[in-house]
Amino acid sequence: MDQQELHQRFKDIALKLQAATSSDPLLSALITTMMTLFETQNGQLALQNEQLTNLNKKLEENQITIEKLMALIDTLNMRLGNRTLTTKKLSDENINGKKSEKKKGIDSSSKEKKPKAGKKSTSTSDDIKVEERQRCVDVDGTTLTLEEAKKKLGTIFTGKDGRRYKYVRINDSSDKVGIELTVIRTHYTKLQVVAVDENGNELSDIKVPSTVYPETDYLKKSSMSISLMSLILEQWLNLKAPLNRISQYLSRHGIEYTRQQLYSYTDTTAAMLMPVFKYMERYIAEAKLIGVDETYWSCREKQKLKDDNSVEDDNSKRKSQRSKSKTCRTYVFSIITPKVCLYYHSLERNSDIPKTILLDNEVSKDCFVESDAFYRKMFSIKIEIDGKEVRLFCHGICWIHARRNFCELINYATHKDGTPITDMVKNNWEQDIEDSKELIEAITKCFNVYNEQVRKCISNSKLDIVKLKNKHVKPLIDAIFDKAKAIFKDIERVRANKNTKEQTEPKRKCSDRLYKAIVYLVKNEDRLRAFLDSPYGVMQNNNVEEKFRELDILRNGMIASDTCKGAANLTEFYSLYKTCILHNTDFRTYMKKVIETMTLHMNEIEFEKDKRGTITGYKSHKISSGVLESLMPWNMA
Repeated sequence: MDQQELHQRFKDIALKLQAATSSDPLLSALITTMMTLFETQNGQLALQNEQLTNLNKKLEENQITIEKLMALIDTLNMRLGNRTLTTKKLSDENINGKKSEKKKGIDSSSKEKKPKAGKKSTSTSDDIKVEERQRCVDVDGTTLTLEEAKKKLGTIFTGKDGRRYKYVRINDSSDKVGIELTVIRTHYTKLQVVAVDENGNELSDIKVPSTVYPETDYLKKSSMSISLMSLILEQWLNLKAPLNRISQYLSRHGIEYTRQQLYSYTDTTAAMLMPVFKYMERYIAEAKLIGVDETYWSCREKQKLKDDNSVEDDNSKRKSQRSKSKTCRTYVFSIITPKVCLYYHSLERNSDIPKTILLDNEVSKDCFVESDAFYRKMFSIKIEIDGKEVRLFCHGICWIHARRNFCELINYATHKDGTPITDMVKNNWEQDIEDSKELIEAITKCFNVYNEQVRKCISNSKLDIVKLKNKHVKPLIDAIFDKAKAIFKDIERVRANKNTKEQTEPKRKCSDRLYKAIVYLVKNEDRLRAFLDSPYGVMQNNNVEEKFRELDILRNGMIASDTCKGAANLTEFYSLYKTCILHNTDFRTYMKKVIETMTLHMNEIEFEKDKRGTITGYKSHKISSGVLESLMPWNMA
C-alpha cells in the first residue's frame, strides 16, 4: 500500500468520523485537529519523497559519469601505464611542442605522433639454453629438490628449540630468474685419412685435403672461437661496450685477450664478412625510397696523417689552437633502404661519397632519395661530356630541418613564460618571433595533412598518393613559401659591391637565426617541393637519423678509433647489426651462422695479405649468389 492510497483511506474514515460526531462539538473538534495534523505530516512526507526521488536520479547520473570516467582511466592506463615522467622526458615533450606558444622549447618534429605498432617479441639466441628448476627451502634454510620436499610431508622432527614439529604442506613462495656463465675450453683433434688401393696400401701420389670444420679453421692460430667472437660483436654493438672494456670483462672470466688482439681478430672477421656486405649493396638497385645522412666519428689516425703532411704557413699558430677532437674528426655515411642499412666510413665530409655508392649500385631513376640540405642540387645531377645535365634520381630534403631552424630561434629568443629576451626587444626583433611561430604552425599543419593522406593510401591501395599530396598538401606548401618569400624580400642582404663584403641596408632588420631559417626555405624550394610529385617521396628523414643513435652512444663510449681501418670495420659490422634489427633477427645467432658459412668458403675469398701471410683486407670473392642470399638477415629471421 503506497502513501497515496493510505492518505485516501484515512480521509474516508475521517469524513465518516466527522459525520458520526457532528452532534458532539468537543469530539468533532478533536477529530478535526487530528485530521489537520495528519495532513501536515502527509505533506511533509510527500515533500521528502520527492526530494528522495530527485536525489536518486542524481545518484544514477553520477554513477553513469563515474563509469565513463573509469573507462577513460582504463584507456589511459593501457596507453600510458608503462611510461614514466622524468625531467628529461618532460623536456623532450616540451621540445616536440604541445600546441602552446609558451616557452617550453619547440622541436622540428611533427606534433602528430605516429601510432606505435604492436611490440615485437625479442628473439632469443640459440646459444642461450633455458633450464627450468624447482627448489624448496626447508625451515632451517637448506635448499631441497621438490621430490625431497614431498618425502618430508607428514614427518615429525625436533627443532633447535627442543619442540616437535610436523611438515604439513608446501607453500608457493616466488619465481626467480638467474644466469650462470660457463667458460668452455675445447681441445680439437682431427682424424686423418689417406687414399689406399684395393689391398689397403697407401697411395702417396694422391693428397687428401683435410676436413674443413668452422670451429677449428676460424682464426686457426688463435684460441678465438666463433661463438666467442659472436659474443664480442654483440657486446660491442648491442651493449655499446668498446673493445678495451670487453677485454677487461673477458679477463675476469679467465679469458685473456688484449685490446690489440681483439682489434686484429675483428679486422680479419670483417674481411671474411665483406662478401655479405657487398651482396647487401645489390638491394640499393631495387629500392624506391632511400635515406642518406652522415654523422661524425673520431679517428686518431687522421690527426697523424695531417701531422705527417702538414706544411708550416702563416696560419700555423691559428691551426695549432684548433680543437684536437675536430682535427681527428672523420665521418660515417648511411644509406638506408626498406630492406638494408649500409654504413661507410670516410676521412672527409663529401656528398660525392654516397652519390658514387648509389651510382655504382645502379640506383633507379624513379627512386626518391631523402637527405638534408648538405646534399646540394648537383647531388642528383650528372653533367655529360656535352655539358648537358642528366637527373640520376629524385632528390628531396627534409622538412624537419626547415622547421628546426625556426624552433631554435624560439628557444633562444624567448623566456620560459614566452616573453622575448632583452636582446630581441633591444634590437626590435619581436617580429622574428611572431613570424617563426606562424611558420612553425604552418609546417606542422603540413605534416599532419600529409600523414593523413598517407594513412588513407595505406588503408586503400587504389588511391593515388601523388594526386592526394598535390590536392591537400601543395596549397599549404605554397602558402609557406609565399610567406617566406615575402619575409626574404624585406630582410635580404645584398652586397653593394661584388668586390667588397659591404652590404646594403635591408628594408627590415632581423636576427641572424631568422635570416638563416628563411634562406634555408627560399634557396631549397625545389628540393623541398620534390616529395609532392614522387609516389615514393616523404617529408622527413627521421628513419635514417634514428638509426644513428646507437652509433652515437658507441662513439661517446669509445672516444675515438685508433685507425681508419678500425672505423671502417665498425661501420661494416654496424650495417649487419642494424639490418638484423630491421628484420627482427637475433644478431648473435646471425653472426655465428655467417662466420661459420664464410669459414667454409674461405678458399673462394681473395684477401689482401702482408709479407707474413696475415690477412689485412679484402679484395674479391667467387662465392655463389645462392649462398650469400641465404645469409641475408631476412632469410634468417
